Amino acid sequence: MMEKIIIVSERYKLAGALCAHVDRFAERIVLVAFGSNDDCLHGLSDELYLLASTSNPPIEALVDWLEQIVYEQDATCVLVESSHLTELVSGRLAARLGTGMLTNTIEYLGNGAGRGLYYGGLAIKEEKFFRKPPFFLFRTEPEIQENELFRKTRTITQEISNRKDRLVRQSRKRSRFGISSLDNASVIIDVGRGLTKESTFEAIQLYASQINAGLSCTLPFADERKWLTKGSVLGISGESVAPEIYLALGVSGQPQHMRGAIRSKMIFAINKDETAPIFEYADVGIVAEIDTVLPELLKGMPSSELGLAEPQRKSVLQL
Repeated sequence: MMEKIIIVSERYKLAGALCAHVDRFAERIVLVAFGSNDDCLHGLSDELYLLASTSNPPIEALVDWLEQIVYEQDATCVLVESSHLTELVSGRLAARLGTGMLTNTIEYLGNGAGRGLYYGGLAIKEEKFFRKPPFFLFRTEPEIQENELFRKTRTITQEISNRKDRLVRQSRKRSRFGISSLDNASVIIDVGRGLTKESTFEAIQLYASQINAGLSCTLPFADERKWLTKGSVLGISGESVAPEIYLALGVSGQPQHMRGAIRSKMIFAINKDETAPIFEYADVGIVAEIDTVLPELLKGMPSSELGLAEPQRKSVLQL
């Protein structure tokens, strides 16, 4: 499987080597540069995110910025060129997302696995992470293949104030069902890329309006389906909600997204992939093709939010 890989660099000493190191795995390489623009960065990646020249940007603002890039790119993994700044930022982001980090990495093996030095360099251990995206911290140059690397690079520049305020995020828009904020909803229906049929989505819209539920989505769903706007994306803003019931329909359950729903009192999930991370969070889960099973389930569900009873916790059904 080809991967979407993010490279984080400040001094650019290893930027070229890291991009070349993962080229054979990468469908897409995104380079995030904490330093100034440099000609050596062009041609290494598909996208180059540059931090505009500023003195001492706040760490949390950089963490927010990198989190937004990781989420928008749907990153498979993040490779980090070691520096004091990149270690601080990537370490905090890995902790925030609940993902793993391999320090002293010497080789990325693909599919969330890497080899790193242990016991002061006396031993080498291979480690694989299952929760995405894992972080791999490189302090030395990795081995690279002899192929010539060149990718057509698109550059995006970000300005971050050196004041101690955080990045301004997109505010939530009023939903078509009259709920001004998801924070006010006792029931939230969250849809993801697992939902592919527009007719199923229309049935969900109708049901949400009947029970006065909030309707949210994942960023990939907003980008690809375009049936909801990015103002309906849950999780990316850094805000969280705490409904009585959270229905995750076709949502994979990536940590970046679930940050926004983790305080829900009851999480109900449907996904065809029994290994989807959403089932780690769900109190009740159904493993099934959502476009097939959901229309039948909606017929039997109550027509008001008051009729939604609390189900038995931690059960997963396979249909």
